[in-house]
Amino acid sequence: MCLADWSIHVMEDDEKNKRRSQLWDWITPAGRGEENWSREVAGSNPKEVVGSEPTFLWTKSGKPFRKNHPQLPNRDSNLDLRILGSLAQHETSALANYATEAGYYSKGPHLPLALLFIHEGATFTSNYETKDHHVLVDLVPCVYRECFLTAAATGIPGSMRLTHDWMADNKSGQSSPDITCDMFVGCLGTKKLPPDVNIEAVFACNELDLKEVNVYGFDYDYTLACYKPSMDYLLYNLGRDTLVKKLKYPDSISKLEYRPGFAVRGLHYDIEKGLLLKIDSFLQIQLGSVYRGLSPVPNEEVLRLYRNKTIPIDYVESHGRHQPAFVKLKMIQLADLFSVPEMGLLCNVAEYFEKNHIEYHPEILFRDVKKSVQSSHSIMHNIVENNVTDYLEQNSTIQTYFEGLIKAGKKLFLVTNSPFRFVNIGMELLLGEEWINFFDVVIVQARKPRFFTDESRPFRVYDPVSKRQLWDHVTKLEKGKIYYEGTVKQLQDMTGWNGQQVLYFGDHPYSDLADVTLEHGWRTGAIITELTHEIETLNNSTFKFDCNWLQMLTQLIEDHQSATTPEDVTVLGEWMKERDDLRQRTKCVFNEQFGSVFRTYHNPTYFSRRLFRFADIYTSNLTNLLKYSVNHTFYPRRAALSRRRDGASCD
Repeated sequence: MCLADWSIHVMEDDEKNKRRSQLWDWITPAGRGEENWSREVAGSNPKEVVGSEPTFLWTKSGKPFRKNHPQLPNRDSNLDLRILGSLAQHETSALANYATEAGYYSKGPHLPLALLFIHEGATFTSNYETKDHHVLVDLVPCVYRECFLTAAATGIPGSMRLTHDWMADNKSGQSSPDITCDMFVGCLGTKKLPPDVNIEAVFACNELDLKEVNVYGFDYDYTLACYKPSMDYLLYNLGRDTLVKKLKYPDSISKLEYRPGFAVRGLHYDIEKGLLLKIDSFLQIQLGSVYRGLSPVPNEEVLRLYRNKTIPIDYVESHGRHQPAFVKLKMIQLADLFSVPEMGLLCNVAEYFEKNHIEYHPEILFRDVKKSVQSSHSIMHNIVENNVTDYLEQNSTIQTYFEGLIKAGKKLFLVTNSPFRFVNIGMELLLGEEWINFFDVVIVQARKPRFFTDESRPFRVYDPVSKRQLWDHVTKLEKGKIYYEGTVKQLQDMTGWNGQQVLYFGDHPYSDLADVTLEHGWRTGAIITELTHEIETLNNSTFKFDCNWLQMLTQLIEDHQSATTPEDVTVLGEWMKERDDLRQRTKCVFNEQFGSVFRTYHNPTYFSRRLFRFADIYTSNLTNLLKYSVNHTFYPRRAALSRRRDGASCD
């Protein structure tokens, strides 16, 4: 039999129910008798019939497989290796734990259809794509009677009719039945497509009952105040100008423009080697996402430099929370959004040095850039104060959210590292001139994370009229006053706000969330603005299709990795190449250089690991919580352990 003779046509919906009962009798053991049906599928010499679903059966045989089927359009390889098991698709949750998602399935824009034929143990496969919403597949006269047709199709709209020109020895003399999608999918036990993920959802890493929360705390930058892309340009330009004017870097560097979208949050920078790289939750380097300057580093060089794909934990986490000052940093993580333009400047300058053959020490360059950007923050504050609407996103719903909390009897406080004048101009835009009245305690220039770790650093009262700090001894924290510095221990002692009655929101997993949850038992919420872009990409139909196809290929490779014949090995190599291409494509839709903030090719990122450890809940914007009552309980949805069809755990 040659599958190249197949053809695809279009049929009308009104024919789709003609022979529904015939299909059921034809395709299921119940309608044909278990023994006769198995014999008909297996041929005159019945083989062992196996399957994971009662209506999805196939034969197991050692016969060589065929390769005489048509090529799948726009694909580098095909499902032409013998299928000894079903085309399993792992069921995933709807982003309950975002970074552990395996992928999503889609209806289009192209409709995947994998067709499988079995005759006397020999397996033939053919794959088609079509943009038609109604698909008709005709099987041209076939020389074999013992044929059984299955499909691995998901969410194809309309109907499909499968026709077979039975041979003269087919005593039944009946033609093949029509098959409708809902019936076809139901027979094969395929998974329904998951709905799109809500961009405004709140995701839970740990169960959180808001009825237990009496006190809500907030960071300011990128938590209450969300900045426009113009902020990245401003910080980059200020840092670049400082390098040239104060540190006397080459004048040509002043012409280097900011490249938006080059870096993402959560990357690591190797101070000693001068490399920007992405690491997963198992401390493995994602090859293909290692850069020196703006240029990718070949995988061979990466493996030579690190001698392994896995980096020792001491090398990665030498920046630990309580690390002694004399310990030399080897690698730092870009854990907040202010660090993204800083890394953009660092990579631009490194690229300039590399292209112009200027020798430089990576650690010196790193420290110069860091110092230049950080020293520019005071200038940035002044510029934003005078042009706040150019840099700060307006969000009128924050006031609605705060009013609801206060009405419910909740206490509110603010702890931020930014100075009062900078915070004041932004909060007036967001909440009005009387914004201080929303908060029971306001602490600015807190110097986090030291605010959470120092034992005795006194609070100081700030006088907004004279614009200076007073030297009064602070024994209690009063509403309407502004406080500088202090410690969380004093905050808790003076207010009685302790443990799980406090929920604190911030954007930085370390400076904002780590210590308060590990040391003080506060509940925590992370504001991750990148979630908007990540979920929009995740909901894209083309991305879903690629993820679906990637999972099918991966399952096939796993099932047949022990193949030893030259033909088998060749096909496996083609599958591996296509899998690599798919993984690269699904990575680049998030960010061309580094991919998703939350995932490497197949594991959560290191950033995800720390985020999920330190945050009880996370969302893209604080006001997404308006959709939930103050008595709501957030429950984490745990996906089952990934398992193979034989029941062995994959972990």
